[in-house]
Amino acid sequence: MKSLKRAEKEIDIRIASERKHPFYVINEYAQVFAGLRGGYPHFSDKIEEAKPIYNNEQFGNIKRGCLYKIERIEVQDLL
Repeated sequence: MKSLKRAEKEIDIRIASERKHPFYVINEYAQVFAGLRGGYPHFSDKIEEAKPIYNNEQFGNIKRGCLYKIERIEVQDLL
């Protein structure tokens, strides 16, 4: 039971750390990731609809769910 609580604390620390460094996803048509629609990644031309991503697992899931090339971009590159 103690090892489970320790593992949960380690995960919480990792999540808190990742939340400090969000990034965004852009596709080859310069559209930003705006969330999921019908269970699939939705991209938008409107930059204000961009949703932040916090870890590589999320990025991998988005990549597997779309047909276009995508890449990570930092906040400063989005503006």
